[in-house]
Amino acid sequence: MLFFGISTMVLAIFLLFFIFGHFIFIRACRRRKAYSSDHHEHGRGHGLSEAHFALIKDARTWFDAQRFEEVSVPSHDGLCLRGKLLPCENARGAVLFFHGYHSSARRDFSIQARALHEAGYHLLLVSERAHGESSGKYLCFGTKERYDVQRWAEFAEQRFGELPLALFGLSMGGASVLTASSLALPATVRAVISDCGFSSPWEIIIRTLRRSYKIYPYPVVYFMNFWARTLAGFDFRECSVKDSLKATSLPVLLIHGEEDRFVPTEMSVRAHESSPERTELFLVADARHGQAILFATEEYLRRLVEFLEKHL
Repeated sequence: MLFFGISTMVLAIFLLFFIFGHFIFIRACRRRKAYSSDHHEHGRGHGLSEAHFALIKDARTWFDAQRFEEVSVPSHDGLCLRGKLLPCENARGAVLFFHGYHSSARRDFSIQARALHEAGYHLLLVSERAHGESSGKYLCFGTKERYDVQRWAEFAEQRFGELPLALFGLSMGGASVLTASSLALPATVRAVISDCGFSSPWEIIIRTLRRSYKIYPYPVVYFMNFWARTLAGFDFRECSVKDSLKATSLPVLLIHGEEDRFVPTEMSVRAHESSPERTELFLVADARHGQAILFATEEYLRRLVEFLEKHL
C-alpha cells in the first residue's frame, strides 16, 4: 500500500512537470499574434526620453516611406521565409538584418537601416520563421534560424553576385547570426554583427525561467526540451555561440547595453573573451535590451560603418 501511494505521488509529480513543461514551451516558442509596431518588450520602453522616442519615430517614418521589394526563400525544412529588399544605387555591399524574439525588422532596425542605406548598402530585412509574413508555427531560439540565415545568405549571393555581405542580428537574431557563422556560408559573407545576442538557447531559457517565471529551472527545462524536440524538431542544447566562434574565421562585432536585464551583458563579454582575435566588443552605458542604438547613436553608427568598411 505504501509503495502504491509513493508510486502515485511520483506519477502525479511527473505529469505535473510534463504538463507545465508543455505550457511553458508553448508560451515561449509558439507563434504569437502580431504586436503593434511601436510596442517595446523586455524593457525597451523603459528609461527612454522624449528625444529617444523622437529618434525612433523619425527613423520609422523614413522606413515606412521606402519602396521595398518583397522577396522569399524556402527554408531547409519546407517553410516559406519572407523579407524586404531595399536596393541602393552603386552599393558597396549588402547587409542582411535578423530581428529579435517576437519582433520585426521595423521595430529593431529602423535607425540602423537608414544609416547603412545612406552609407551605400543594399538592405535585406528578414522576417524570421513564425514571425510576420514568414510561415512557421514555432520559433526555435536560433537553432533552426541559423540555417535560415544560411539560406538568406545564399539568396543574397545569387542576387548580388560578388558583392560582399554582412549578417546583422539583434537579440535572438544576434544569436542566430553568430551560430550561423560556423556554417557553410557563401564566400561573399565577410562579417557578422550581433547586438545583445544571447550565448545559447539553453542558457537563455534557464535564465528566463528564473527571471520571468520566478521558478527553479530544473527539471522544467528538460520537459520543455522534450516538447521542443517532439513538436518543433529542435533541441535547446544543440548550438552555442562559443562553439560557433571557435569554428569561424569571420570577423565579428559584438554590441551590448550594460544595463540589459533580459540578455545579460556578460553573454557578449564571454563571447568576446572566447575569441578575442576575431571579435570586437562595444558596450553602451545605461542601455537596456535593444537600446544601445538609442543611448550612443553617433558612436554606434560610426563603429558600425567603420567595421563594415574595414571588412567589406
